[in-house]
Amino acid sequence: KAFSCNQYSITSLPSSVTYIGDDAFSGYEYDRSTIQSLSLSSKITYFGECSFRWLNINDITIGNGIKTIPPAAFYGVSKLKNISLPQSLETIGRSSFFDKQDWAVATEYTTTVTDASFIQSIETLVIPNSVQTIGDYAFRNRFILDLTIGSGVTEIGYEAFYMYFDLSKTLW
Repeated sequence: KAFSCNQYSITSLPSSVTYIGDDAFSGYEYDRSTIQSLSLSSKITYFGECSFRWLNINDITIGNGIKTIPPAAFYGVSKLKNISLPQSLETIGRSSFFDKQDWAVATEYTTTVTDASFIQSIETLVIPNSVQTIGDYAFRNRFILDLTIGSGVTEIGYEAFYMYFDLSKTLW
């Protein structure tokens, strides 16, 4: 837990970083650090469970060295608008982008949303053809405006896209 629960702002990680451990930058649900843009270079071959949990991150780019996004890596990350996934990616772990929001009051029994201003939405999410598995709850509570699921996906876990409203905009 190198920087866990500390207030900080990451502008970039040194190019020498190849490994990021569990909870390395993990925040706290009610005391979040803000990162405008997080770019994990292709030299990073591993980052751990909960490594960026509870942060405010707008944009995430994951370099082409990563094969697995571990469980809860970006759990509870708010303000997320853009995710860029690498062609090397094979597995998206359980709850990796789960957003812990209580939408029940605003969206109970709703199948389409005409005014989603209360939700931080991901504009476009492309799951590369290299991905085979999307874990349980992987993108739970994420409103995704445009979703493309690559042809390599053979397994989509329980509630992986729970609360994603408009499947008519999903490309397979």
